[in-house]
Amino acid sequence: MKATKTREAVTIRLATAEDLEPLVRMYVSFEPKLEFQGLPPANEERIRRWLEPLLRAPNSHLIIETDTGRIVGHAMLCQQSSERAELAIFVHQDYRHHGLGEKLMQAIVRFACQCLHLRKIWLTVELLNAPAVNLYQKLGFVPIYEQGVLSSELIMEREVSCQVCRQQQCPVFEAHIPLRIEL
Repeated sequence: MKATKTREAVTIRLATAEDLEPLVRMYVSFEPKLEFQGLPPANEERIRRWLEPLLRAPNSHLIIETDTGRIVGHAMLCQQSSERAELAIFVHQDYRHHGLGEKLMQAIVRFACQCLHLRKIWLTVELLNAPAVNLYQKLGFVPIYEQGVLSSELIMEREVSCQVCRQQQCPVFEAHIPLRIEL
């Protein structure tokens, strides 16, 4: 008798203070380390020192959690003002190429608009990371600044408080969190 593989499910939800240790575990095994802007940090002690103040600050974090409680994705908005925030996103290498990065991006952009009422979010991405650049452009981010000839960074931003979103009819970011996804 052939065994059938059960499909795994994950949930995108708001992070809480109790998620610190599972987040640390995700980043300890995360690759590549220090690949871009020194993130994520290279060892457990530095990861914890990086995450603790972030989780205490008035920033907003979404995570991707498996049914077993393993955190495999993290997106955060670091507010710079009441209208603007920087976005960072990480998906564990074991869970890439399943569309989870796109779902997490959709959820965090919708959260920025409908819950935080931000006007703009921005991010920095490696120019050579074509899949990420393409995803960000697909989701409405536009390049606003290339760091220069010797740099490989691109800054992109997106308005998030459009008239359609304010009317709760957003055609792109319709899913609410927590969001359950079957892999």
